[in-house]
Amino acid sequence: LKTVKDLRRLTGVLLDTSLLEGGKLQPFAAVDLRAVIETVLDRWRPTASARQIELKWETNRGEFLILGNEELVDVAISNLVDNAIKYSEEKSQVELQLAKLADGSIRFQIKDKGVGMNAQELEKLGDIFFRADISRSTKDSFGLGFANAKKIIQSHGARLSVVSEPKVGTAVNILWDPLPKNFRNI
Repeated sequence: LKTVKDLRRLTGVLLDTSLLEGGKLQPFAAVDLRAVIETVLDRWRPTASARQIELKWETNRGEFLILGNEELVDVAISNLVDNAIKYSEEKSQVELQLAKLADGSIRFQIKDKGVGMNAQELEKLGDIFFRADISRSTKDSFGLGFANAKKIIQSHGARLSVVSEPKVGTAVNILWDPLPKNFRNI
């Protein structure tokens, strides 16, 4: 039953992503990014726990509102958390940090202690069906998760950057614009 639900959700997300690319998925609404991340973490805790991976979650007080599609933001964050867990060493830690910067922008970082990637692999990261060489034979993946997450994040006007080192790990940073101040008056 869970697999059927996952397939339905994936189908819906692919449709939403397709509509988003065509500019037809509107309007966006205020999204509580912290709440979305906490929901995603609750969903992935059992998987992390089974591999003895600690999900270390840090955030500060205050609102973390962005303009977006909550379901798609959930999918993007979920794909990134899934990858961090999947490619981390057992008995390690995945660090997740949400912070508001001085200019009001919101930074979300996911940092794992996993297989990492070299410069050539980083260049291809985000291409549909791309999987880093080291992961091809060891992990069950189609190479869609990061590509889909990247597409969703960029369609929301956020900026995504990745730093990685083989056998050390990967850090994914997302920089979101804050919710426009006049949005609440609309």
